[in-house]
Amino acid sequence: MYLLGNKNSFLDDKFKKIGKKTFNLHLMKHALFNVPEGVVITYDQWALESGKNDFDLLLEQYVHLIGGFPVVVRSSGQLEDLNNASLAGLYQTFLEVNGIAELKETIKKCFKSATYKRISECLKKMKNTVTNSDLSEVNLSEDFLKKQVSVLVQKMVDSNISGVAFTVDPLTGKEEHVRIEAVKGLGKKLLSGIITPTTFVIDNKDGMLINYYEGDEIIELKTEQLLELVDNVFRIQAYFKSPQGVKWSVDSKGKLWILQSMPITNIKWRTDFNGYSKVDLKDEGVSFKVCTPMMFSLYNMAMSYGMDRYFKNLNLKKENIENIKNIVNNKPGKKSSSDKWMIYKYGRAYWNARLAKQLLFKIPGFNEKAFDDNLGIEKDYGAKGPHRTQICFKTIIEAISLLIALNKEYKNSLKMSEDFKKKFPTIIEKYLKKLENIKIISCDDFYKDFQDIFLNLFFNTETSYLRIVYNNINFQSDFENRLKFSPITKIRFRSSLKKSRHFLTNREKMREFSTITYSLIIKYLLEMGNRLKELGFIECANDIFFFYIDELIEFCSKKTFSYNFFDESSFALGGADEGRNAVNRISMSVLCTDVADSIKKELKYRKIFYKGMTNINAPNSLKDYNS
Repeated sequence: MYLLGNKNSFLDDKFKKIGKKTFNLHLMKHALFNVPEGVVITYDQWALESGKNDFDLLLEQYVHLIGGFPVVVRSSGQLEDLNNASLAGLYQTFLEVNGIAELKETIKKCFKSATYKRISECLKKMKNTVTNSDLSEVNLSEDFLKKQVSVLVQKMVDSNISGVAFTVDPLTGKEEHVRIEAVKGLGKKLLSGIITPTTFVIDNKDGMLINYYEGDEIIELKTEQLLELVDNVFRIQAYFKSPQGVKWSVDSKGKLWILQSMPITNIKWRTDFNGYSKVDLKDEGVSFKVCTPMMFSLYNMAMSYGMDRYFKNLNLKKENIENIKNIVNNKPGKKSSSDKWMIYKYGRAYWNARLAKQLLFKIPGFNEKAFDDNLGIEKDYGAKGPHRTQICFKTIIEAISLLIALNKEYKNSLKMSEDFKKKFPTIIEKYLKKLENIKIISCDDFYKDFQDIFLNLFFNTETSYLRIVYNNINFQSDFENRLKFSPITKIRFRSSLKKSRHFLTNREKMREFSTITYSLIIKYLLEMGNRLKELGFIECANDIFFFYIDELIEFCSKKTFSYNFFDESSFALGGADEGRNAVNRISMSVLCTDVADSIKKELKYRKIFYKGMTNINAPNSLKDYNS
């Protein structure tokens, strides 16, 4: 027998075979979440010990250790949580168990439930219909099936209110919302579906009530109880690094208990952003996995300016391009415009593929399917199919100025990349020499260098790299179309092929420069982390990656942080309310403890959010932008 949360229990991987339900409870109890005391019995232990004379005494001792009767007896099976297959809910659970005789009988029934006909029939069906390596070693013998189950005996919670909390709202896909469903008494009523629960949708950062849906019963949860629940499940999500469905209970004394946590398997992904893709323009880069606020803001800084400038060069986007300072101060998350080039959702960077393609639709011969295939975008085009701009007299006449600008952009971007290749070694050498003295230069000099490296070296390198990427994508597509439709291009095949190879070569070289620049930037960021740690703003140097670059540049420029700066630049939750505009500056010389504490609190939230999104299977695209 093994006690939940005991540091000497379940240390070997073999104990994961007790079933994910029980193993997760053990991990959470060991991590000091308020999980009821419990003891686990494996089938091998039961088969070996249950017939012995002293077994009843041993069982009584363990029940005493976990708080005495009444207890709940729960089956926990390995086969409940297979990849792409599950037997969840098919095993037995018994509530309000009192006395050793009743306990032994319910434990026996739990093991017996592993051999029920519904289990074997379900396994047969899964083996025939589900591709799953875990099922290959499964057989239907009674002894094998019993060994796949352990029994968890836990102290029974005197439940006043029970329910389930989803750390990502499964109905809207919003990762900033916790959806709480609650009923009176035991949660069995909720799981059986015999009662409509009362539902609370709460912002996981500020605890604001977003929506409330009254159920069949009047549920009285105090504000502090809701906030405690949200805090617990948000941290549980971070602990398991993926969205969770958490069963919970509040007892008659108002104490919160965590009863179970399992991954959410079915999320309806958010549809409030139309046509954004996380297929990355930079090969296997920031969009493919969870990224820190710093990495997102660097990409956002370069791409927001670069995309506007690129389409302006093609006469496709005529509005004035903001200068570099305005781009830096364009805080992600504050605006929800559909024209925004990048957003941060599910801990990942999404870029506006819909807008990019709509602008490119004006190019004769533009093939949406080819564009998507080139980038790896998977899309259901519906009955209309992918867009394709016809090549005809009318479209060519309408796009003469565009075609002239496009060919000019091809030429200029290649020249730009050639010039960059010549200048970059000298430029990077200057910054590498500065890096040698990074530890000993004064704060003022370091802050100036920090701004310089981001607003000049990084910005120029990354926007130049992205520019060659954009042109390479369009030229390869344009080249293929001309080969199909233009006799002139066939005659000039060698020249066009040479230019195509030129683009590919320069793209790879520019990517190399980008990688070198990022390597240098990491060193400057870590030094900034060390200096902010010495000033008391952060607890460790690596916390620097949970700032935005615009926050750090403002700090270097003014030697201050905004008192409510982090409310304004909140990236994870889509930004603060427009009404929170007042900015109270606190000078470095009169640093207020409340300011440092608020910064640490905000960074803590960002880190927990980041961890919780690590293993989420986020969609490649947000909403089908063909609709």
